[in-house]
Amino acid sequence: YSLRGNTRLRRASQVITDEQGNYTLKTQQVGRYYITAQPANEAEPAKADARDPDPEQPRTELVRTFYPKSLDIDNATPVDLVPGQDTPEATIQLVRTAAHHVRGRIEGLTFDGRSHGPLVTLAPRGNIGLDGLGLSAAFQKDGTFDIAKVVSGSYTLSVMGMASADSSEVGQSRMRSE
Repeated sequence: YSLRGNTRLRRASQVITDEQGNYTLKTQQVGRYYITAQPANEAEPAKADARDPDPEQPRTELVRTFYPKSLDIDNATPVDLVPGQDTPEATIQLVRTAAHHVRGRIEGLTFDGRSHGPLVTLAPRGNIGLDGLGLSAAFQKDGTFDIAKVVSGSYTLSVMGMASADSSEVGQSRMRSE
């Protein structure tokens, strides 16, 4: 739970599938889990129509999918782990849908090469906090960022800057992508 008593989810573990898409999650504690799969960044997007190569238009791509075949956690099916029982196979069917880019620029930040640059995170808005499940991108030296494979919905955009060993929130904005 968060400090305000709201339900928060956090990443329990992460694995990479084999060549056939199989995975095994081991040593999870008893509890309720949501499983999500995300295609590799190098996965091929659907072929764009050569007559309309507009980079501002959404492209149909494989995107992060919650078990069994949901674009958001509100429609996902949780998996309950109980003591002494094997969990049945959880097959996730990746969804191909219109995906957008969220691009921007933060001004007034300097990158001195000694510290880490800031990180921008785009997290779905809703009643459940999703720590570690947002989409993120690092800033380029000119302050620009590009978050790919964003599906339509409401999001909170957060910018975290790093100065030495300290972390502080630089800014936060709410947005809706349609």
